[in-house]
Formats: sequence, structure tokens, C-alpha cells
Amino acid sequence: MHPIDPPATTGLPHTRILVVISGSFLTVASVRAADILDRAGGIMHIRRIHHVAVAHGDDSPLIGALVDHAGLTVTETEYGEGFTERMWPVGASYVQTLEATGDGIIERSLTSRGPGLHHLAFEVDDVEAAVADLRDAGVRVIDEAPRRVGHTLVAFVHPSAFGGVLVELVEELPASDLN
Repeated sequence: MHPIDPPATTGLPHTRILVVISGSFLTVASVRAADILDRAGGIMHIRRIHHVAVAHGDDSPLIGALVDHAGLTVTETEYGEGFTERMWPVGASYVQTLEATGDGIIERSLTSRGPGLHHLAFEVDDVEAAVADLRDAGVRVIDEAPRRVGHTLVAFVHPSAFGGVLVELVEELPASDLN
């Protein structure tokens, strides 16, 4: 049995997520559904992959490849401390590019790990409840409470909880809550 395959004896639902980056296959996470519980004792409801975030420098061929090879266009651009974030829609999800523009978290990530996958974001119905449930289950979270970013609430889960991959939980806010 491969080390990430679920034990056949558990009978529990199992999810494997596969992400393709620059033509290389990378298994991002393999999680027993029973390891992530909601308050009712069921499974935390992940609606979809919201985005896959890729960190890069200002000289990256990534932007040209997204435009020229994949035919994608940017729909949102936001500026953070030391980085520019761009959202590229792909079906119901996004590729998020995080370009380091100065000192900050993206520059530190590039220095320590180089360009590539920064994090994987899952959309959930209620990010505050998801964080509480993960914490109650003993899962290490980075954000103890969600924070508002644009038209979303977000919280990050420590990479140790997902096999070394930083995970962001995202809740899209209804238009009535955006005021």
C-alpha cells in the first residue's frame, strides 16, 4: 500500500486532491474525511477548491504562460504589504498569483522555498465554525479567528495539518454583507 492510501479496513470516505504545477504532478493532500469534523459530528463541508495560490518574483514566466498558453485573464488585482495578488478564473475556481514586490510574507516564502505552490484554498460555508471545529479536533490553525479580506472571510490552517501544504479556508460573503 502507498503511504498516502487509506487503510482498507476503515471504511471511511477518503479524498485525494491532485494539483498540476508546471507539468509536474504533486499530490497536495490525502485526508481521511473523519479527521475533519463539523459540530454536528459530520464532515466539514468543503464546497470547492476556491483557488490555488502560486508565489513568484517579478521576472516569472508564470504570467506569460497563464495568458499565452492557458488563455486566462486577470479579473481582480489587490495590493498587500510587499506583494501583488491577481485572481485568474478557471471555471468555478481561480489560480491566484502572488508576486513579491518587496519585504513581506511572499518574499520570505520565495527566499525559503522558491517559486511555486504557496497555498491551497477551500471554500467552506462558515469559516468561523470550520476553524472552531478544526481547533476542537486538535488541528493546528494559524488564524484563531477569521479575518475579512475583500469580499471574503479567510483563515489559514497550519501546513502540519495537511501534509506540509498551507491551507486557506474561504467564505464568500453575500453582497448584503459587503457594506
